[in-house]
Amino acid sequence: MPTPESNKSEQPSAPGSAKGSKAGKPKSGSTTGSKSAPAKGRTAGSGTIEKKEQPKKRVSRREQDAQKTRVLYAVLAVAGALMVLVLAGQALNQYYFIPNKTLATVNGHDIIRKDYWKYRSNTLVNQISQYQQYANFFQGDQQQQYLAMAQQASAQLDNVWGSTSTDPNTLNQMIDDQLYIGGLESLGLSMTDQDVQNFIDNRFSNPDAPLFTPTPTPTLIPERADWATGTAAADIAAQTAAAEAAAGSPEAVASPAGDGTVVPNAVEDSIAGASPAGAGSGTPSASSPVAGSSVPEPVAGSPSPQAPDTSGTPVMASPSPTVALTENEIRQTATANFDTYSSQVFKLTHMNHDDYIRLVARPALARDLVNGYFEQQIGQSAEQVHARHILVGTKELADKIEAELAADPGRFEELAKEDSIDTGTAPTGGDLGWFTRGVMVAPFEDVAFSLQPDEISEPVQTQFGWHIIQALAHENDRALTDEQISQTVSAETDRWLTDQRDAAKISAIIEPTPTPAIEQFVPPADAPQAPPASPEAVVGTEATPAFATPTAAG
Repeated sequence: MPTPESNKSEQPSAPGSAKGSKAGKPKSGSTTGSKSAPAKGRTAGSGTIEKKEQPKKRVSRREQDAQKTRVLYAVLAVAGALMVLVLAGQALNQYYFIPNKTLATVNGHDIIRKDYWKYRSNTLVNQISQYQQYANFFQGDQQQQYLAMAQQASAQLDNVWGSTSTDPNTLNQMIDDQLYIGGLESLGLSMTDQDVQNFIDNRFSNPDAPLFTPTPTPTLIPERADWATGTAAADIAAQTAAAEAAAGSPEAVASPAGDGTVVPNAVEDSIAGASPAGAGSGTPSASSPVAGSSVPEPVAGSPSPQAPDTSGTPVMASPSPTVALTENEIRQTATANFDTYSSQVFKLTHMNHDDYIRLVARPALARDLVNGYFEQQIGQSAEQVHARHILVGTKELADKIEAELAADPGRFEELAKEDSIDTGTAPTGGDLGWFTRGVMVAPFEDVAFSLQPDEISEPVQTQFGWHIIQALAHENDRALTDEQISQTVSAETDRWLTDQRDAAKISAIIEPTPTPAIEQFVPPADAPQAPPASPEAVVGTEATPAFATPTAAG
């Protein structure tokens, strides 16, 4: 008989109760009251069945090789694309970015490297030609020195195109060119395309039959007329002697052996530069205050051998005309000469006709116009003083010399030769010749123009040292020599150019410094010449543009 406890345990649990649910949940692993999913490797109602693995697809060797080939091609394509990009970048840099890099900007005008290469090449070609021509005037060591200088310029020419280096003097010249062109209006000047063409034709015409005179020569005052008449015979004699010397030398001087570019001999006569108007040419004779000899001399500071003109002006050797030529005939001659010049020189400079006009002719004409303007403003006479000086480095020595001169004024020349550190005038007793106002620095000028003839000053200090000055003569209106006019024009032009530079907006990869710092006293133009120096000091140096004398007041 069932007990109450057994009946209780047999009673069904209430639906939804936790206990009933728990009790009714089948135990893990039990198969009672439910169907289990067939176990892995088993099927319902059957025994154990092993799992079958899908067989791997076999890749043939041909397919493997094809796959490797495709990968290789992909790698090569990527590498080729990268190489093309690198080469394209290098080519773009070499042929576009480097040539078109802006080296300077002047009032919005860009000076790019490609134009610099052309300008620099033109400068070097003219230097080579002129050094070779100068060698014709000398023999022995001096001739070899000029030939060596030509070869050095030739070696530089070979390395200009494509170079990323920049010559400061050349870039400063290009900057100044733009200042000259842009500054014409400030002087009331202008130039047209026809003016430029006339300028080119005139430069390449027969020198004995020019197309026109850029700067009309004023009628000479009596003193200057007398000087010109009195020295004409001497000039002819000097030119005859130079011609005879040249006739005795080889017609064409070969460049020294080396790897530098050889300028064709036929180009020598057509690329030699001529001095611009007002700049003077050659080294003047001591007895010729108006017209100087055209024979170049290797004198330090002289305008020719050390600083050849780089304007690309030709000098055509041709006989003097026996009949007057028409303008059309003159232009035909100029055109033929220019064609010869361009066919030989443009290959060396990478220029074309437009480049020559833009980089050479227009700037050269602008400079001539400015020089001509100041020539006309200066006149032919001015107040002048003839003086001499003794320059020393210390106040103590200057005081000592002053005391010695007070005791014996006649020793001035002797003491100048012994103690003066001005090597340009010490050999001549300190003689400065005649000079006008505006040539010497202000402290020196003020004292010199205040002295009476034969009066000796107290020591005067300038940036060069201590001067003791003696006035020898003073005239209120004395005729100017050609060299004095040239020096005054140069000083006035420099002052004008400095004003233009100060007012301009200039940016450059180098600091534009066309005017050198004043380091050494330079005598006025009329000072007696000291014995000429050897050109040894300039061998290995590069010809640079001539600047105004440092003695000019700035």
